Amino acid sequence: MPDALSILTGEYERLRLAAAHDAIELDLGCGKGGYLLELARRFPDRLIIGADVMLGRLRKIKRKAERRGLDNVMLLRVEAWSLLPLLPDGVLDRIHILCPDPWPKAR
Repeated sequence: MPDALSILTGEYERLRLAAAHDAIELDLGCGKGGYLLELARRFPDRLIIGADVMLGRLRKIKRKAERRGLDNVMLLRVEAWSLLPLLPDGVLDRIHILCPDPWPKAR
């Protein structure tokens, strides 16, 4: 799997063309992708970027996005700390960081 810099370099044209989108949003630590996919569904005019380190999760999100016809999703396998410095200033309109419950309760 390529590192974040090579992915971003390869995706530069897509990011540049994302100006056609109303906004670019980042779901940092997108996990299983539920929130990311719902954002993409509700706001097809926005580019939704999901970033996570778990390759298996990203593959599943990619398949779900394809099945649902969501073409406004971009996925990056990257550590959060290394991604933000690579992005041009002002390219993101929103950053979403959802925190899981660290003490799950029995239901």
